[in-house]
Amino acid sequence: MIHQFFQGHYTYLKHYISRAVIAFIPFIFIVCCFLFRPDWIQHFDERVLSQLYGYGNPVFHQFIGQYTRLADGIMVVAIIIFCALNFNYYTKQRRIMRWFLVTIGIGAGILNPLMKFIIQRQRPSVVSHLINQGGFSFPSGHSAGSMILYGTIAILVYERFKHHRWGSWLAYFILFFFPTTIALSRIYLGVHYPSDTIAGLSLGLAVIILAAGYLRAFIIDNAYWEEFSSKK
Repeated sequence: MIHQFFQGHYTYLKHYISRAVIAFIPFIFIVCCFLFRPDWIQHFDERVLSQLYGYGNPVFHQFIGQYTRLADGIMVVAIIIFCALNFNYYTKQRRIMRWFLVTIGIGAGILNPLMKFIIQRQRPSVVSHLINQGGFSFPSGHSAGSMILYGTIAILVYERFKHHRWGSWLAYFILFFFPTTIALSRIYLGVHYPSDTIAGLSLGLAVIILAAGYLRAFIIDNAYWEEFSSKK
């Protein structure tokens, strides 16, 4: 039965699986560096961190400190609730809303904290932290969480507006702008090494690629989406 269920979708899904594996390569590479070349990765991290850390005036420090909160737990929950309620109201597609919630819950709420617990890397001590931040450093939860949160939003935006010329541009902007700038903010504030944020983005991107494949293969009603996404 399981074989029959996947038979019609395997060819479609394998492209997403291969892309997710590619997206996960930076994460694996960094972990291998921890194991076999810790001196090299530490030197790289400290050198890049010294270049990006605290570059600006106190007003800019305060702005970045607030901006990075776009991936804080409370803000993420607020964005999830807002998106889920609006999406459910406008589309009535509860399966897709569940996909949205489960993807974020597993990726940002379970998988990333599990990686932190396993690796237990301490936060940077070579610079002063510009904000208070506890817990372990690798991978960056804000980087992974923002990639998963804004990535799932980008997927839904793309599916909704893909028949509009600007739809894909908006989706790609959401996908890359927010996670990248939030990741940079973590380095700027001195609470993460560059490799922490790169690994977080890598992990988050792999999660949303797999989630996108599952969404398109098993959940989306193509007839519904064709009708919904073609509305002016």
